Amino acid sequence: TDTDTDTDTDTDTDTEPPPGPPADFLWEGTRVLTIYDSGCSAELTESGVRATDEPDFAGALDACPDCDELVYIEVGPESACGYGVTNPVVRGIDWIGADAADIWNLTFDGSRWSASVLASDGEFDPVTDHLSYYYDADWYDGLGEVDLIALTAD
Repeated sequence: TDTDTDTDTDTDTDTEPPPGPPADFLWEGTRVLTIYDSGCSAELTESGVRATDEPDFAGALDACPDCDELVYIEVGPESACGYGVTNPVVRGIDWIGADAADIWNLTFDGSRWSASVLASDGEFDPVTDHLSYYYDADWYDGLGEVDLIALTAD
């Protein structure tokens, strides 16, 4: 927002934050899985913290050079539709402009990290900090609905 009152070039400091996700956030949401052959559908809850700057995840960022953010997420319940649920998971976020993101799945095999795209073109609402993404795997699909809850320094 231009806060000076003259008509020359804007030289004052903008007073509104840039669009996009909060600088530090919690990941709170759900993911609905649907199994193709059985038609079973189950809702998973997800609760996570931003892990981008954590030293333990430096290798994950190396494995996912497009990732702008990393999130460490606890998932529940332990099973869905008769299948075990991976817990915890690490997700990468590649912001595409102010209102879209690719979501990456990062895994660690005990010696190195690897990354694969989980969902392309997720939708992000920069006003509500809500992220929605869909993915289609070989035998199931998933729909994620996540709120990025801004953390503020005390």
